[in-house]
Amino acid sequence: MPERSSPSAPSPSSAAETLGDAPRSTGGFVESVPASGPALRESFDGDAAPISLSKEIAAEVPSPPPARDTGSTKDFIADILARGPDSAAYRKHGVGTTVHESTHDINRILRRKHGGVGTGLYFGEGRSAWFEEPSVTKAQAAAFIPEDARRMAHRYREYIVSSEHADHIWNLMDEWSAYVNEARAVVETAPSGEWRNGEPNVVSTDIVDGSADFLMFCGAALAAIRKSDPGYFERAPESKAIFRDLAERTARYVSAGVAFTEPDGNRPFGRHHAAAMMTTLAKDPQAAPIRAAFTSLFGAAWTSSVLGF
Repeated sequence: MPERSSPSAPSPSSAAETLGDAPRSTGGFVESVPASGPALRESFDGDAAPISLSKEIAAEVPSPPPARDTGSTKDFIADILARGPDSAAYRKHGVGTTVHESTHDINRILRRKHGGVGTGLYFGEGRSAWFEEPSVTKAQAAAFIPEDARRMAHRYREYIVSSEHADHIWNLMDEWSAYVNEARAVVETAPSGEWRNGEPNVVSTDIVDGSADFLMFCGAALAAIRKSDPGYFERAPESKAIFRDLAERTARYVSAGVAFTEPDGNRPFGRHHAAAMMTTLAKDPQAAPIRAAFTSLFGAAWTSSVLGF
């Protein structure tokens, strides 16, 4: 399996857009997450004129298929693979890694489109967003991550502690979006056994854990923003909808993944720490600032129904 890619440099201004030349769908992002800012509202409105591919993206993602929000896992995966310029190189590593790494590639294209600054994220099915970077660092976010979460997640050492990954929040958001897309691809194709990638003796994988880990890490980023850059969500209101969308999809795929059971009783995604990470977020006293940040942004009813606190 290749190393998880990390993006390169991010920029200010706020715009969400569709990556592709097909009409935007009114489903997905807007239906599940009400737009918080005019940029998202305009970009994901079904009546809005589509944004065409730039020459740069067209060159790297030739003739992408129409963006469809059909709810079909097959269409979701095919869309990401068609837009990822190097997706063919990842396919030997299985559907999860292919979707994950291709998401990184598309995120980089979006970021370059905005001058290499800010955060560009691809959600699948023609839905993408770009938003301004907050004035906090990954190191500031790390201060809010509970000790139990640090111990259970090897990704804490890999993505938070390691100097190999840039000290920017966009780096965390890029990884979170890739893990969420990967989780959807793997969990929704789980009954077919595709996650094994042709290796029948493999009994489990920690793929679902990645999205739970980054919910914690990016929740810590929210706590850092609340403390050190409190005006951020007024400058970049669309970022609230992006955090909310990723959190909702994380909760959905972690829950479905942990519960998934094969005919022989094996729970391939439930053997690792995803459920424990969600419990740590919901109950650990050290995670209280993260819970407070989510609650202040989205309200107690949302955090109770989505995140369990």
